[in-house]
Amino acid sequence: MKKYCYIKDNNIVEVVESLPINWRNISNFYTLDDDALKNLGWLPVVLDTDVKDVILNVSYEIVDDVVKETVVSRDKTEEELQGEALAEKVEAWLEVRNARNNLLAQSDISIVSDKWELMDVATKSAWTTYRQALRDIPDVFNTPTDVVWPTKPV
Repeated sequence: MKKYCYIKDNNIVEVVESLPINWRNISNFYTLDDDALKNLGWLPVVLDTDVKDVILNVSYEIVDDVVKETVVSRDKTEEELQGEALAEKVEAWLEVRNARNNLLAQSDISIVSDKWELMDVATKSAWTTYRQALRDIPDVFNTPTDVVWPTKPV
């Protein structure tokens, strides 16, 4: 996607990721070619540097018929990468916990006292084992991707 800047009195007034559909009563403004846009004060932006993971500063400078965008950036530190990995793991465990809690809540209806009393011993055992397996998931599995969901009894 091509960036543009609106220039007025040789100053950058606006930087946009994409041109507006309509601008100052000009319909389909975004379809104009670069020459027509230049006549209306819009200049294309050219990137002057490679952009890395962490952007520290962005500056714009009018040079001839373009706007030069200079980006000062750096790679992420090992600490930042580890923090992101930890945050992703925490989020994945939260998703597992929510799914597990939903399965437990859904199974509550199967073990209400009036149904429970009508079940045979094998069915009661199956539901007890299933629900305990759901509760044990955080203790049994080391990572969220390792989780194997127990089979719900019939």
